[in-house]
Amino acid sequence: MKPIRQSIEVARRPEDVFSYATDFARFPEWQVGAVTASPISDSPAGPGARAAVTRRVGPGRFARTEVISRYHPPRTWTVEGVGGPLTAHAHGTIEPAGDGAESRVTIDVDFEGHGIGRFLIPSVARFAARRQLPRNLQNLKRVLEQLR
Repeated sequence: MKPIRQSIEVARRPEDVFSYATDFARFPEWQVGAVTASPISDSPAGPGARAAVTRRVGPGRFARTEVISRYHPPRTWTVEGVGGPLTAHAHGTIEPAGDGAESRVTIDVDFEGHGIGRFLIPSVARFAARRQLPRNLQNLKRVLEQLR
């Protein structure tokens, strides 16, 4: 299946957007499904950084480990939700826009099922991602533009 993709323009520099979007502690501020997010170690954001993230999916809440698997400031990153029957892959790209003081943010979300997770992908995870991703990007824009 094709990844779910959404883009938005944000009136902030790519460096500002990247720093905020890759900070695990900020996930609940802009990601609709993130209830809590706590870095697992004191290490700074970067490849291998991990967090315990609790997400709301439908009526349930699911805790899992999320890890930054790709980190190329201020342009691209990938965060993966690992463990359990479903692996989520969220890949972000930031391109300078306008005079460089603005950014075009694109996030692709995809899923990989294992065992029973193969059956959850089309029904629950992809449905939730299609609904949440546009709202997440609107929240990211709103919060970053208010921080000016």
